[in-house]
Amino acid sequence: NASDTGFTKSNNSIADGSYTASYYVNDTSNNKNNTASVSFFIDTIVPVPAYQGATPTTGANLTITSAFVNVSVTETNGLYGFTNFDNSLTVWYSADNDTSVDNNTKAYDWSGNNNNATFTNARFNLSGRFAGSLGFDGVGDYATITDSGATDELGYDDGGNYTWAGWINPVNNTNRLILAKHACELPSTVPEGVLFNLGATGKFCWSEDDGGCSVLQSTTIVSANAWTHWAVTHNTDSDIKLYINGVLESTYTTGSIADTTVADIRLGSTTSYGTGDCTPTDFNGLMDEILIFNRTLTADEINSTYSASAGRFYANYTSLSNGNHTFQSYAVDIAGNRNNTELRIVSVSVDTTRPNATIIFPANRTYGLANNPLRFNVSLNENGSIKFSLNGGKANVSMISEDELSLFGRKFSNESNDSIADGAYVFSVYANDTAGNKNYTENITFSIDRSSPSTITILSPTPEGKNYTTAITAGNPVIFNITVSENVSATY
Repeated sequence: NASDTGFTKSNNSIADGSYTASYYVNDTSNNKNNTASVSFFIDTIVPVPAYQGATPTTGANLTITSAFVNVSVTETNGLYGFTNFDNSLTVWYSADNDTSVDNNTKAYDWSGNNNNATFTNARFNLSGRFAGSLGFDGVGDYATITDSGATDELGYDDGGNYTWAGWINPVNNTNRLILAKHACELPSTVPEGVLFNLGATGKFCWSEDDGGCSVLQSTTIVSANAWTHWAVTHNTDSDIKLYINGVLESTYTTGSIADTTVADIRLGSTTSYGTGDCTPTDFNGLMDEILIFNRTLTADEINSTYSASAGRFYANYTSLSNGNHTFQSYAVDIAGNRNNTELRIVSVSVDTTRPNATIIFPANRTYGLANNPLRFNVSLNENGSIKFSLNGGKANVSMISEDELSLFGRKFSNESNDSIADGAYVFSVYANDTAGNKNYTENITFSIDRSSPSTITILSPTPEGKNYTTAITAGNPVIFNITVSENVSATY
């Protein structure tokens, strides 16, 4: 049709793979022209993440305070992945304009927490790092994550643990806001908050209150019109770490972090409560795959949010409290296809109570020949082991278990030889249970005295063979009197 100037051809059977499209046209006079080639990629197969190795199974009862989660992913194209441990993922914007949940007013929060980002002039873009992205033109474009007051739900609890991560592709790479929980133009007595932005030299910057690089900045200069991955973590020790493309670049330790309860979190801008302009200015470019956690991700986890192209990601979750813990892992391929593992629930039950050791023998007294040999005896209220010492721990002796654990605990004994020297001793007990809990506080003092009195002196009656000529009466008794060189009892 000579009047046609627009042409469309659909193909619903094209196989997955990389393609290059070129267009050739002829007019009615047989004049010819062609376009430059356009490369595109078809990927309709979702990645398949699966738990591997020592990953705890659902229903497992862990007797240690850590859980190692190991995930493999079947995927031929580029991807990233992460594990949502204990529902710590609070925000996830895939920015793919999925019409079942996204629209021109908001980006859907895939974390399941309903923290949708409301658009002010921002828009979806068909091109992104992983499928689509969010677009900002640098003049009044931003997306708002409403702070209901429970800031930890958004991954920002004052002085606590959180992680912010995502991708940017800036048109302008200087003095541009990326993400902020900040309100500028406030009175000087009110903390303005925190900002993550591109600084005057094109480096990533983290700052408090001001719009510069007051806390830390990257060594990398961000390229314009190219995708760069970033991540910021904060922990309860007030350590702030900045990762670029999965690699740690900067660390800063501060005693506190600004408390800002008046401002929402914004992508691409900040909040102004005055009439002046905020610095830096609004973001101009694209953002993709924004993630916020209310915990501090490890370096391995940050790297997998950048790339899990090796088909595997993992993390060791430590310092777990007793009780139930949940985890579920996610994988996203280069075409934006998402998939996840099943949710697993495990229980941690760790014995943190020290054992109770009771010294049965010796007692706090002096022992002599009649008690030889001594048989030390200690009971323990649970399975474990016991050692004792008579010299403050310089030499420890293992005690022998007498019986199996019973209702009354486990008894331990050790028979000493009869060569223990006379003197005073401190019997110290060192008890350990099977969980590694210790009780080293039990002790008792006792003495050994097996020596005969060295000197006995008869004071009365004397001299030997003395005859009594006076009648023995109550008023005239015979007096028996001796002295001994130590404290004893005597009979005659």
